[in-house]
Amino acid sequence: MTSSSNENIHQKIRNEFPYDVKKLTEISIPVDKNIKLAATIWMPQNKNVQLINEEKFATILEYIPYRKADWTSARDEIRLKYFSRFGYVSLRVDIRGTGNSQGIFDDEYSEQELSDGLKILEWIQNQTWSNGKTIIYGKSWAGFNGLQIGYLQPKNLAGIISAYSTDDRYNNDI
Repeated sequence: MTSSSNENIHQKIRNEFPYDVKKLTEISIPVDKNIKLAATIWMPQNKNVQLINEEKFATILEYIPYRKADWTSARDEIRLKYFSRFGYVSLRVDIRGTGNSQGIFDDEYSEQELSDGLKILEWIQNQTWSNGKTIIYGKSWAGFNGLQIGYLQPKNLAGIISAYSTDDRYNNDI
């Protein structure tokens, strides 16, 4: 094996992307009259400044109770920013009553959680940057609630990326 063929064996770390990213940390998503959910957005920014307001993007949503402002912030910054560099709006939302979101947390995968999830999808669809398509992304908790929201068949849910989760919590909950 020559040295040039050895170089092809190892993947290089990507350091060039089609989009720059702007991070917005103080986003509030209204879900009820007096309840707002806390969110962070990683917004793709076209390098051609004239096109910024004209582009519409699909959204990758992660919706979990693990405090976006501290506990998962380092992980979120790596993963969700990476998606945004390819032209997706990445949205990380704290579930009602957790992290910086208002309200009272009632239970794991509750009707309230799923209802709020549907309202988040509606909110996304109504944003000027949205092309109307959203993918729910996540593992474990976010995988479970993504599958459960998907079961409700909201019109603007384009896909679910779910890991370490199941649609049968009775027999297969982790």
